[in-house]
Amino acid sequence: MRTRTLCCIFFTVLSASTLQAQYRFGLKAGFQLANMHYQGADNPFVYTAVLQQKESDPRLSFAVGAILLYDLKKNLTLSAEVQLGGRGYHREDLNATQDFQSFDAWLWDLQVPLACNFRWRGFTIGAGPYAALGLGGKVKTVSPNRQEFSENVRFGNDEPSQYRRFDAGLYSQIGYSFRNFRLMLSYQLGLTNTIPTFYTESADASAKQRIANLSAAYFFGVRE
Repeated sequence: MRTRTLCCIFFTVLSASTLQAQYRFGLKAGFQLANMHYQGADNPFVYTAVLQQKESDPRLSFAVGAILLYDLKKNLTLSAEVQLGGRGYHREDLNATQDFQSFDAWLWDLQVPLACNFRWRGFTIGAGPYAALGLGGKVKTVSPNRQEFSENVRFGNDEPSQYRRFDAGLYSQIGYSFRNFRLMLSYQLGLTNTIPTFYTESADASAKQRIANLSAAYFFGVRE
């Protein structure tokens, strides 16, 4: 009986150690620089202040979330993240040739990047897909006579909508680990058109996400 008990304890500890070695959980936070990559005609929309993103400037925001690593082999890992991130852009029309003088968008979404990573001597490089879901935000328009108009973001594909809610694309990252910490630089290349379908039916135009992120992660348990 005593031998059987000791064997059970041994295999339990061994299983826990193996599971801990395969999976690592961490928390992540950092800054990200977001913008829209616009392609299309100069003035294809009636509601230009929201949907015309040509020559826009990037906006600095932050992102926080969690990350899970799974060790495939000695130098290969899979990573999955869930993070709340800010994005948006700024645009000015100093000559007031549009129906606005400046326009600002502050958007928030839930981002889920997945990546297959190669690890070597503390360095990590990886790539994979990402998906994001718009949660909310605000837009502010300054008219040519300097009047300000602010409202909550409307997601959807019909006429009153300003952006599509769902976004997806390609994700790449590079990082360096020491002890339980990892510094990471990542980039999201959006492949989904964020302009609602209602406006693209009569004009061939698109606006896609471009997000660069610099962050730090802390992993619990086993060190690199």
